[in-house]
Amino acid sequence: MSLPSLALDALRVLTLGALTVVQKSATGLIELLEVEQKDQILEGLKQDSGIGLNPELAASGPKATKDVVPTNLEVVASYNWTNSITPTIIVPGLPRVWKGIKTPFFLSSNDKERIEYIDQNRFRLPNFPLLPLVAAIDQIKPQFDFSSIDIVTDRNNLQKLMKWIGKRVNPELDDFRIDIQVIGKTVLFVRYELRNTERGRRGKTFRKNFDEYLSQYPPGFECSTSNHRIIRYDYGGIQMLVRFKVDAFCPSDGETFGAKGNEDESLVDNATLVAALRTISCDDLNIISGGTLVPQSQIIKLHTRHQWPASLGLDWDKYYPQIFLSQTHRLLLGTHTQGRIRRIREYTSGDDIVHKQKGKQQHELDKLCVLLKAIRKEAISFGDRACLSLVYRRETKMLELFERYSSNALPDEWMAKFENPKGSSLFKEETE
Repeated sequence: MSLPSLALDALRVLTLGALTVVQKSATGLIELLEVEQKDQILEGLKQDSGIGLNPELAASGPKATKDVVPTNLEVVASYNWTNSITPTIIVPGLPRVWKGIKTPFFLSSNDKERIEYIDQNRFRLPNFPLLPLVAAIDQIKPQFDFSSIDIVTDRNNLQKLMKWIGKRVNPELDDFRIDIQVIGKTVLFVRYELRNTERGRRGKTFRKNFDEYLSQYPPGFECSTSNHRIIRYDYGGIQMLVRFKVDAFCPSDGETFGAKGNEDESLVDNATLVAALRTISCDDLNIISGGTLVPQSQIIKLHTRHQWPASLGLDWDKYYPQIFLSQTHRLLLGTHTQGRIRRIREYTSGDDIVHKQKGKQQHELDKLCVLLKAIRKEAISFGDRACLSLVYRRETKMLELFERYSSNALPDEWMAKFENPKGSSLFKEETE
């Protein structure tokens, strides 16, 4: 009997967490998983407290300034996560360096058994995923005025809101949730995922191996697992602090990067992680001082896709908001046929195709500004230290703001940085 027949005709006993269910069909299994996910996305929320935000809010609210774009860009901080068991970051760290390998070449498909991160910040610090962001800033700019910021967020949260704005009536738009914390006039957006890792990806893909083949961490940073960057900009009157993952960077001619010291040794590896560079700690996070804050103009976004059908090209509706919201000015796209990379095409912010996409999505980017202002205003109305969650569900096609039982997004002493911005650094240097 075939597997589909078994799925349709035989009783199957499925265990999901503590729940055991007798299931008759594959369709029933899908429905069960959808119910489980729906329940999970409301976990920890006061479910009778939901306030629906008008689904036409961005269109019916105050008019956005024409062509809202990030202005007054400032690169504030960056850090690398390491593979240490104890949560450890290197500040400011370094992204992977682009090798500039010539085409054509072959790649093997991604290992389906390899664990890949969806949200590494929450995976490594489940209680305080925003802590590395504020800690890295405090390390690099101790006098940074956190109270001047209106919204702190990961780029991923903004992308989800962009999808809601552009495809509100599309039933394929997945449910999502963004946790929110109010501190004075600042609103923290905390990324929320149903899971923080996944084992490979369905289907035959080459993206991860593309990145690893064409870029590498500089000497001394081989234990890094990711690089994250924090930028500040004015978005239509909103003072934004945005964190995003950097794929790689391309140094200027003649530049070299790496940890200072013996060239034959890695200064930041598993054996010398704590002793090699000055190490400081805060709460459950260790910080190693090392690396450099590379210029914004040198960071690049990497992507790969199958060459056929060529008419489809790059999904600019998906990728343009990524480079726009992170102000990444270079995107490198590798096209392949069964793993044979034939061409790597570079797109820059000055290209005609990028300008055309900007014009196509500018109305949605304007709406994002209006929506962010509305969310911030509504969140602040709940009062200082309010814990909330913004939830989208396909069944309602609305954004709903719920009160949340969960604890604060940051430890108390770090919350105070947003209220007393000129206070001293919270780092404690380790001593023998």
